[in-house]
Amino acid sequence: FLFSFVNKDNLSPFKMKISNNQPFLAIYGSSSYGPTFGDHDIFIDDYANGDTDSFTNLGEAYILPRGYSFSSTRTRSLLAGSYRFTPSDVEVLYKTGYLQP
Repeated sequence: FLFSFVNKDNLSPFKMKISNNQPFLAIYGSSSYGPTFGDHDIFIDDYANGDTDSFTNLGEAYILPRGYSFSSTRTRSLLAGSYRFTPSDVEVLYKTGYLQP
């Protein structure tokens, strides 16, 4: 899932789950760019701190908050304040395996 504690529209914290049609796209990466979530719902460029090539296109694979629609300017700028952005900080958390009882 993707989540937001703070966003430009001042929504309460929310969590976006991956669409049942897109579970294989939750997160992926390549040696030629940074982490990517969904089908480019969030794309972090390889040299993200030096350009504005990172972008958000929420709704490709993750379920949008109520009232937001795919590809709208409002949706594209929800998390970072604009469609293209330079991230100041990126954290990627993941779970590895399950604890055995």
